[in-house]
Amino acid sequence: MNKLKTYEQQLVDLHDIEDKAEREKKAAALYATIKRECGTPMALEGRAHFFFYGDASHVMLAGDWTYWQMAVPFERVAETKLFQAVIEFPRTARLQYKLVVDGNWILDPGNTHTSAEGFGVNSEFWMDEYEDRSFLTPPPGSKTLQRGTITRHSLHSEALHEDREFFLFTPHNAPADPLVEHQLLMVHDGGEAISIGRFHYILDHLMAAGKLPSTCAIFIPPHNRHTEYALNKNYERFCAEEVMSKAVEIWKERGVTISQDPQDRCVTGASLGGLLATQTALDFPKQLGAVIAQSPAYWVTRGAIFRPSALKNAPDILFVLQTGTVCDARELTRIMYARLRNVGAETTCLEYVQGHTWGNWRTNLADGLLAWQRLKNVVLEHG
Repeated sequence: MNKLKTYEQQLVDLHDIEDKAEREKKAAALYATIKRECGTPMALEGRAHFFFYGDASHVMLAGDWTYWQMAVPFERVAETKLFQAVIEFPRTARLQYKLVVDGNWILDPGNTHTSAEGFGVNSEFWMDEYEDRSFLTPPPGSKTLQRGTITRHSLHSEALHEDREFFLFTPHNAPADPLVEHQLLMVHDGGEAISIGRFHYILDHLMAAGKLPSTCAIFIPPHNRHTEYALNKNYERFCAEEVMSKAVEIWKERGVTISQDPQDRCVTGASLGGLLATQTALDFPKQLGAVIAQSPAYWVTRGAIFRPSALKNAPDILFVLQTGTVCDARELTRIMYARLRNVGAETTCLEYVQGHTWGNWRTNLADGLLAWQRLKNVVLEHG
C-alpha cells in the first residue's frame, strides 16, 4: 500500500473513533507522522495534500496560484484539531504559499522548505515530477570549489547626475590567463540578485560543472526602481555605457579581458528588470547582444516595447524569454516571442509551472544561461 492510501485510510479511520480524546490523540499522532516522514504538503499522484494541526477556528491557504488571496479553505478532520486541504497541480509545479490561521499569516509548521523573497519568506513545495536544475548547490565532485569574488565599486553618473554603486563578480581563476576573453552578464536588481537570488553562486556552480564559459558579472542595484526601470533612457545609458565602461576598465587593470563580441555580453532582469533588460539591449545592441528576460513586465508603459520602432535592432540580439505559468507574465511573453521571431531574431521562450517570484527566477537562471549558450551556437553554425 502506497503512502497516499495509508494516510487516506488513517484519515477515514479517525471518523470511526467514537471517543473524542482518543480521536484527538490519533489525529495528533497522524499529523506528527506526516510531518516527520513526508512533510507537508504531501505531493502524490498530481495532488498536494496540505495539513495543519492546532487550536484554530478557520484555516485558509494563499499562494502563487491564488494571487495571494485567501481562496482555499481547509476542512476540519473528524471534529479534531487536524485540518486538511487537497489541491490538484501540474506535476512539475514548484510554488510558494502561506497558511492563514484565524487571520494570521504563517509559514507552514509542517514544511521545512522556505523561499526568501523581497518581502519576506514563504513556504515552498514542489510536485512529484519537478526536477531541480537550478545549480544553486555545487555540482557533484566539487568539494574544493573555489568561489569567485564580489567587490563593490562606485562612479559618478553623468546620465543620472549622481553617484551610484555597483558590484563586480569575478570568477576565481579569471586573472590566470589575460589572453582568455570572458563573457559578461549584467544583472538588474543587483543587490537582491546577490542576497536573495544567489546568482553569483549559480555562476560558480555552472562554471565548475563545465556548463558555462568563464563569465564575469555586473550587479547593479536601483535607487528608484519604478522610475528607472520603466523605459528610462538615461538609466539605460547609465547601465550600458557608464557602468559597462567602468567595469571593463576595472577588470582590465586586474588582467581580466572582457569579450568585445556583443553576443558574449548578456543583460538579465526579472519583472520590471526583464522589461529594462530587453529595452536596454534593443537600444544598445553593440554593448549588449543578448538578453535573459525573466517574467518580463511588458505590460508597463502600455506595451510600447512591442512597437516596430522599438524592435528594429532585435535581429542583432539573442533573446531568452522566461516566464512562469502560474499568475505570471506568460501571455505577453508569448506575444513578445512571436514578435521577435517575426522580425528575424534568434529567440527561445521557456515556461515553468511557477509564479512571479524570486524562487522562480533563481531556480531557472541556470536554464536561461544555458539557453543563451545554445543560441550563440546556433548563430555560429549558421555563420
